[in-house]
Amino acid sequence: MLKHNATGLATLQRANKIGQEAGLQYIYLGNVPVHGDTYCPQCGKLLMDRTGYSITANKLKEGHCPKYNNREIKGVWS
Repeated sequence: MLKHNATGLATLQRANKIGQEAGLQYIYLGNVPVHGDTYCPQCGKLLMDRTGYSITANKLKEGHCPKYNNREIKGVWS
């Protein structure tokens, strides 16, 4: 696969849109440094702000959206 170019951002964004339309709630574009944030699927609030592979802000409250406390965000948060 050394003779092939990396998948372009536009193609990854198109795949992201297709996944969202299919009902996927947590989609992360691989190998793209600024496209890995996590949003609440209920209210759209930014919950995990990522830059590259680092978390720059974690707004979760015990694994839940702070606006909709009953909305659990699936993942491992410790």
